Amino acid sequence: MPYLIFWGCHIPARFPHLELSMKKVLDALGILYAESNRFTCCPENFGIKAMGHYPWLLTAGRNLAIAETMGMDLVSACNGCYSTLKSAQAELRGDAMARQSLNQSLQGIGMEYQGTLKISHFLEMLFDDLSPAGIKRRIRRPLQGIKIAAHPGCHLLRPSTHLRFDEPFIASKFDQLIAATCAEPLEYQGKFLCCGGSFKYSGEDELSLQAVRVKLKEIQELGADALVTGCPTCYSQFDSGQMMLNRAGEKFEIPVLYYTELLGLALGLSAEELALDRHRVPVDSLLNRLAQKETERFSAKGIINLEMMRQCVACSACKDDCPAVKISNEGFQPHRLFEKILAGDLAGVLASREIWNCLDCHTCEELCGQAIGMNRFFGQLRELALAKGLAPESVQGSVDAFCKTGMVTKPAQVMRKKLGLGELAPAGDDELKKVLAGMHRSKEPE
Repeated sequence: MPYLIFWGCHIPARFPHLELSMKKVLDALGILYAESNRFTCCPENFGIKAMGHYPWLLTAGRNLAIAETMGMDLVSACNGCYSTLKSAQAELRGDAMARQSLNQSLQGIGMEYQGTLKISHFLEMLFDDLSPAGIKRRIRRPLQGIKIAAHPGCHLLRPSTHLRFDEPFIASKFDQLIAATCAEPLEYQGKFLCCGGSFKYSGEDELSLQAVRVKLKEIQELGADALVTGCPTCYSQFDSGQMMLNRAGEKFEIPVLYYTELLGLALGLSAEELALDRHRVPVDSLLNRLAQKETERFSAKGIINLEMMRQCVACSACKDDCPAVKISNEGFQPHRLFEKILAGDLAGVLASREIWNCLDCHTCEELCGQAIGMNRFFGQLRELALAKGLAPESVQGSVDAFCKTGMVTKPAQVMRKKLGLGELAPAGDDELKKVLAGMHRSKEPE
């Protein structure tokens, strides 16, 4: 069944490129949706609610009644709308007199509110109905190596008694959705601070900019490649507010993305398809960073099957059975090495002694439900490391001996003589050298 999208005011009126990105992503994910031109402002909680509580509740109730008549779950594209509609729904469920009063008013337009509607934020819908794992399986352009500062926004999480999307001050679901794109969500102290949008609304421009400055300064010091939110007001605050700070001589270069823009990039949509040129703060630094990481990952293509490695990392079940992991008390973390390779750090992994910790015991291969076995990757990595002169001295010594004599160790001739055995002479090494000299190793992925 399709979802009914509640766009609110800001997205269709001021930020149609955000609407575009959500529609593109929903289409790419195969999620059906519908729209209605009967909705009004939710209404928002700060200014319009100052008209009085009942006009606020009546407006919200009418929107809820419209959605009920369409027989679909309602999905909000805006934190403020989500908070208003969920809070109004909770009040109407708990107050029979308020519900009766609402329905008396709705009679004049031939409507009635039943209270049967399911309301979700679009992030909540993606998390609950598709799941981070389901999203990750659909990723075509993994965003490995990209650091993202999540800004949930106040009205995605609070008041938690009505919203219940996640814990109000230790929320992790949004980070999990970011991680589903293979980007790295950053932990930072000011994650749950308000964007300061209401300062802007009430004319307190300096306080509004200070709220923006505080958060941007912290995430810039942490090396964030972008700030991502699911709220159009928060998006405006950090995108337009950052532009104002830069005009005043401050220096911030942190692209601000709506979550569906980030997800769209990971799904393989282009910057042009997502209309990323509509941002006040250019997203070029993020796109360049993505291109750089893709170039770094390209160095492993033709040698290692990166798609197969991604599947291996997504599962990671065999780590619990790997003898090397058990013996090292989890000091050896094979899938962490694979994550580094997928993030573009092949050189760093090859220089690590850890690639030689795989025992090549085939335990993972025997138990792998995907018929992969992570030992195959370690074999390829050891081959690359040896070719670059990065093998341990003991391994290099064995290889040198093999190339010279066809054996990997020097014969213990004295011991053989004491035991009455004949001297062990090299056999077949000349033939082997000729065979190896004519060998051309293919570097195509398996």
